[in-house]
Amino acid sequence: MVQQIKKLMTVYEDKARIEAEMVLASDLQRKFFPESLHSVPPYQFAGFYEPASQCGGDWWTYFETEDQFVVCICDVTGHGLQSALITSAACAVVASFKAKIQGPAKLMEALNRAVMETSRGALNMTCLVAAFDKNSNQVTYCNASHEAPYFLAPKKGQKRSAIQVFEDVNGPRLGERLEADFSESKLSFERGTSFLFFSDGLKDLMSSEQQAFEERRTMKTLLKIDDPAFSAQQILELFKKDTAEWRGQEVLVDDLSYFIVKHSAAQ
Repeated sequence: MVQQIKKLMTVYEDKARIEAEMVLASDLQRKFFPESLHSVPPYQFAGFYEPASQCGGDWWTYFETEDQFVVCICDVTGHGLQSALITSAACAVVASFKAKIQGPAKLMEALNRAVMETSRGALNMTCLVAAFDKNSNQVTYCNASHEAPYFLAPKKGQKRSAIQVFEDVNGPRLGERLEADFSESKLSFERGTSFLFFSDGLKDLMSSEQQAFEERRTMKTLLKIDDPAFSAQQILELFKKDTAEWRGQEVLVDDLSYFIVKHSAAQ
């Protein structure tokens, strides 16, 4: 009996140590994210993140250059500690590119090498990098199989047809192969346009009746943005309210992350 008690104590101590390390890992991963609110004309940013477990595979960030406001959103296969390790590699790559970014495609190529070398093909990551021009109403983006962002210019009485999408998916998931080609696309938008970037955890959000949030609910929330004066933070709060009401007490089946980029309507 004494030996059994000793064994149980060892198991308990190991479990407590692992749980403590997971808490530390979770705290560290949250430090990968910048401040959730940011505003430097002509762009505002407001973001949300909640992992499905202590550590997650979603990550987003933003940074500025003299002429651009750059955002990046990533989603690693699955969630948990392994996925979180891949996001740490992505975080390091983006940090090294901030002062010398040559375009979204070049950054994506570097991210692909980092994911491939870190996971050796065991895990993949979808990713989207978008560079908003500070001097024109244009955005250049590169999409590695990530969920396409939505955007619209808020107006009263608008219909679903007002919602547009980043149409081009330019490359494979990161980490699938070392020699992968990534290209850029460019689009123009109206002043005052709002953009929604998200991981697939948004559409997969389940209700108590086990129904997914899906595209229909996402569009319905977007159409509530009918005032050009809405800030990025106000739009984010709309999504937080609608997703919380839909989810109720249900646990997340996947990491949940999304953010808003709002262009100024002022001339």
